[in-house]
Formats: sequence, C-alpha cells, structure tokens
Amino acid sequence: AGILLVSGTGSVAFGRGPSGVAARAGGWGPVAGDEGSGAWIGRRALSVVAASSDGREPGTALVGAVLTAAEVESVDA
Repeated sequence: AGILLVSGTGSVAFGRGPSGVAARAGGWGPVAGDEGSGAWIGRRALSVVAASSDGREPGTALVGAVLTAAEVESVDA
C-alpha cells in the first residue's frame, strides 16, 4: 500500500490501498490536465498576470515577479 506522486514538467499520482485496489489521478498531459506540474503552474501564473493586467482579477504581486523574471517592463512587452 502507498502513494507515488510525480511532478515535474507533468504530474501524475498512483496509489494502492491495503486491499490492493489501485487508482490513478492526473497524467493526462498539458492539454487535458497535469494540474500541479511545472508547465501548469507557469501557464496559470501567466493567466493570473494577464487577468490582473486587464482588470478581470485584482492586482497581485505576481505581476511584478513575472515581469522581473521575464526581464520586461510591462505586461504588454
């Protein structure tokens, strides 16, 4: 019995209970899932920055962090 979690550019979790029943969550690739993967986190961060920039979401410090990491002065850049 146990759980194996893999998270990197993708993500997937496998588990097996004491009775031997197994289950899987995730691992469907970047189009259909992979929540928690590095790619998903990056896309989600860019989505939050874009939504904050055009007023769909409140302001967030994530905007400044992403601009600094991208080495640009504005979201439009």
